[in-house]
Amino acid sequence: MLADYLIVACASLKGMDLVVSEDHGTMLSDWSRQAYALVNKQLKLREPRFIGYKTFKSLLLQGSGGD
Repeated sequence: MLADYLIVACASLKGMDLVVSEDHGTMLSDWSRQAYALVNKQLKLREPRFIGYKTFKSLLLQGSGGD
């Protein structure tokens, strides 16, 4: 679980737009999402958008023009 929080913290600090994960048990749980939002608000950081792997893959394929 600590690794999940570090991933999101680094993404927020570096201003990354996306975090790709299918981990609904910890990283994407309601409790975790509330914690990210609270900390990012406190530190005036933008929260990255969370998307699943399938969505990410389709976005990449759209950009490359192939599959």
